[in-house]
Amino acid sequence: MAELHAFLNRARGAQLAGVLSGLCGVGLGWARTRENMKRRWIGLLSALAGSCTGCHPTLDVDSEFIYVPGPDFQQGLEIGVDSLVVEVGDELLLEAKRTSSGFVKIRPEDYSGGCYFIGEPPAFEDEVSLNVTWHITPKGQSYRAGISDSGRRTAVFSRPGQYRLRAHSALWCSPGAVSNEIEITVR
Repeated sequence: MAELHAFLNRARGAQLAGVLSGLCGVGLGWARTRENMKRRWIGLLSALAGSCTGCHPTLDVDSEFIYVPGPDFQQGLEIGVDSLVVEVGDELLLEAKRTSSGFVKIRPEDYSGGCYFIGEPPAFEDEVSLNVTWHITPKGQSYRAGISDSGRRTAVFSRPGQYRLRAHSALWCSPGAVSNEIEITVR
């Protein structure tokens, strides 16, 4: 439960679509095990209940200040994998690190729309693989997604070939960030 609270605290202020894409793995599919499905539904319902603070055009926050993207706002997203060559059926561990800078502190009454955060957003997030949208090409049903025991995103490929992986930040501050691209070989 502590992991779920930590995730929701990091997701505070995230746009519902971003949270859903991170939890549901848009483009990768649902987990096949009952335990993973249960974890995702708990996370999904918790996200719906409590993490959409930035979705409303008028603010009703109990905070003296909020943080919004300023003129120097930037995001970066870097992805990695635990191996560039995997066998069909082997689990590939996906990694994602996000940087964000250029937020400014304002009073809620000065808010004019867009994304915001109650607390100061982290400048560096070491592991956000569950909170990005993954894009794997070529498209098709030759892979499935999962979550490792350590809580990181995984992909398992069912056919050999060359695949390219990219990710898009689910942090809802426009324009978002597109990651580097990695090519892997599945034998």
